[in-house]
Formats: sequence, C-alpha cells, structure tokens
Amino acid sequence: MVIANPVDPHVLTIVRRDDPFADMPALPGGYWDLGERAAEAASRELSEETGLPVHTGQLTYVGMYDNPDRDPRGHVVSHAFGILIPRQLPVVGADDAVSAEWLPVHEIRMGHRPMAFDHAAIVNDAYLKLAATAQKPGSVVNIATGSNHGIQAHTVHSNITSRKGQ
Repeated sequence: MVIANPVDPHVLTIVRRDDPFADMPALPGGYWDLGERAAEAASRELSEETGLPVHTGQLTYVGMYDNPDRDPRGHVVSHAFGILIPRQLPVVGADDAVSAEWLPVHEIRMGHRPMAFDHAAIVNDAYLKLAATAQKPGSVVNIATGSNHGIQAHTVHSNITSRKGQ
C-alpha cells in the first residue's frame, strides 16, 4: 500500500476487474510467484497494477492478515508492506485492475469508502504504523529518485495461499 501527502493523506487503490468484489476499490496486490520473496511480490504487483515502481528495500512491513474468512475464494493470507511518499504520483490501472486512483485515507478509516476484502483494516493499520514513523528523519522516500525525503506512507499487499496438491 502506498500513502502520499502527509498533510492530506491519500492511499493508492485499484478498482478490481474481476470477482470477488468486481468494481470495488482494493489495495494493489496479488499472489506470489514461485521463488519470489514477499516484498518482491508486493513491489512487482504494485508496478503491474498501477505502473508505480517501488524498490523492495523501500518497503516497510505492516503486518500479516490471516482471517480464514477474509477472502470468499478460500483461505488467503496477506502480508502488507508500506511506503511513505511526499505526493501523489500519476498512476494507471493495468493487469487485473480497471483503474488506479488515490483515495483519502480519512474516508476509508471513517467507513465512508468501502473496500474489497479486509483492505480498509489494512489501510488503517498501515496508516497508524507509517504515520508513527513519518516523524523520523529519512522515513519518507522519494520513489522517483530513491532518496529518503518528501514522501508519505503507502502499503502494498501480497497474498500467499495454500492449494491442495501443490
């Protein structure tokens, strides 16, 4: 997940193309590829779905989400990662995202913007964790240049699932 603009925080979301939760906002993310580390999957999925490049070393681990009922397709475990950036950057929906857009964090946290799955809870957790670190020097990352200044919190999630016979 990516959160931008510390004064008026917005989170980068996608609009899902497919069920479950088609046409609803969600966090960019997806399944790990074989041999991939969690942060690599998060970075790859963010880039594939929004066009926003993030290096794995810039991501902060937010948490694991493992409620067996969080995904109607089955028991999916998500690992959330975040990054703080200074401002909203241009994004475009791709892959299995109809579009990508920046939504106000306070609208999600207040329940005014429903999200797919348990992504509103992930946004809340990431906002709290990343806002706490935003006061530390070098905690905001400029993803365009790789330098640590002028960026607010964002989070990317990546899913891992167990499948019978695999």
